[in-house]
This record gives sequence, structure tokens and C-alpha cells, in this order.
Amino acid sequence: MALDRRSSFPTETGNVTGAERWISLAAGVGLTLAAARRGNPLRRLLLSTAGASLISRGATGYCAMKAALNDNRPLRAGLQEQWQRTRQGVRQLRTPSAIGELGRRVLGGTTQSIDNMHTLYAIELQELHSAEQQMRTLVDKLAGAVVHAEIVTRLSSYANELRARILELEGILMSIGAPPRAHPDQAMRALINESHKMAQIAAPNIRDAALVASLQRIIHYKIAGYGTIAAYAKALGRTEEAARFAAFADQDKNVDEELTQVAKDTLNPDANRSPERAPTAEMRTH
Repeated sequence: MALDRRSSFPTETGNVTGAERWISLAAGVGLTLAAARRGNPLRRLLLSTAGASLISRGATGYCAMKAALNDNRPLRAGLQEQWQRTRQGVRQLRTPSAIGELGRRVLGGTTQSIDNMHTLYAIELQELHSAEQQMRTLVDKLAGAVVHAEIVTRLSSYANELRARILELEGILMSIGAPPRAHPDQAMRALINESHKMAQIAAPNIRDAALVASLQRIIHYKIAGYGTIAAYAKALGRTEEAARFAAFADQDKNVDEELTQVAKDTLNPDANRSPERAPTAEMRTH
């Protein structure tokens, strides 16, 4: 069984995929917890045995039964290999860092290190691509949730801009050999969740003002991201890409300025109206 030189986690390829490993671990833990409760001793033994087998399957990435069915390997030999993998894994997983690495591998993650500007550039670009995909979905929802016609029109136009931008980012990623969906932007996800929360708790008379404010916070986050990636591109001599990133930032700044003007002229004054006289709208968050 091979080991990664930078860690003690076994890296031997098994016959269980990342998703299957995660499901096996979750089911194994569930059965083990069920076995710990009061009940018939035989039932508890069966549940604990099944739970241990699933945990072993998920932790090692190897299933003796699957090997027997798909590879025509004798079940006894498969069980011996699974047991050996389990023992080897238990001996190696003696530190929190090794356990953390197990979780990342089971979930299909990577332990790639960032040791040069090219890698940093690719990862930042992947996260921006993810951010724009999430932003497009949010803008589509907002366009159907707000009631002020000016905002609806601008958001619909912005959604079209984002669709074209996402395709352009994908093209840049492909040109440097980086998969677009490798690094989802968790910070963007958190910001969008705040927008969903605002849609649920804001009274109808202030909802448009609150949602536009949330949207502008996200736009500011993206502007900062494009400034960073443009600087990286310049450092790497990728001047054309740097110019495109600067153009994207300028587009977002224009949208932000337009939203600010509408908020000053219309949204904020309307937010002072009493709830009884205010229009209503509801944003779907799922």
C-alpha cells in the first residue's frame, strides 16, 4: 500500500468512489449509533457488524463484495484485503492532520499546495468563476422578487452580462488547463445566504432596499476579486486577461453606481412608507 510522502494517509486506489465512500461512512456511523441503543443483543450485534463493515468500506475505499461481483475476485481474498487495508489505515491515522486528510480524500477534495504564482492565479480564477455562477443564480431570483420596475430591468440586463462573463472565464480557464469547478467560492455562498435571509425577514415595504443593499455588498466583493486577479495576470505577463478582468470590474462598478442612484431616488424613500401601503413580493430561496 503506497503512502504519500507528505502524510501518513494510504493512497492506494480502491474500487469505491468518493461519493460511495461518504455514503458508506455516514451509513456505517448511523448503524453503529443504532447498535449502541438498548435492544435485542442479536440485533445490536448485527447492526454493529454491518456498521463496522460500512465504515471500513468508506475509510479504505475498498469493498470486498464489490470486488467479488465486478472483478470475479474470491470473496475470502477480498475480505482479507479489506481487513488489511483497515488495519493499515488505523495504524496510520494517529494524528488530527491525518484524520483531516482522510475526510478530504473521502469527500473528493485535494491537498494541492500553492507554491507558485501560476497555481495561485488558476485557483483564484476558479473561485471567481464559481462566484459568478452563484451571482447569476441570485440575480435571476432577485429579478423575480423585487417590485420596482427600474431594478427588475437592470437585474435582467445584469443577468445577461453575467452569462456572457461566465463563458469568457471558462474559456480563460480552459486555456490554462484548469477545470472551472474545482474550487467553489465559499465566501460568495455565505454572502448569498445572507441575501436569502434578508428576503425572509425584511418587511415588504423595505424588502427592495434591503435586497439591493445585499446585492451591492456582493458586487463589492467581486470587484475586489477582479482587482486581485488582474494584478496576478499582470505579474504573469498575461496582459490581455488582465485587461478583461479590469473591464469586468468596471462593469460591476457601473452596476453598483446605478443601484446606488436608484436606492437614493426611489428605494430608500419608499422604504419609509408604512407596511400597509407597501407592495409585496417574495423571493424563493430554494
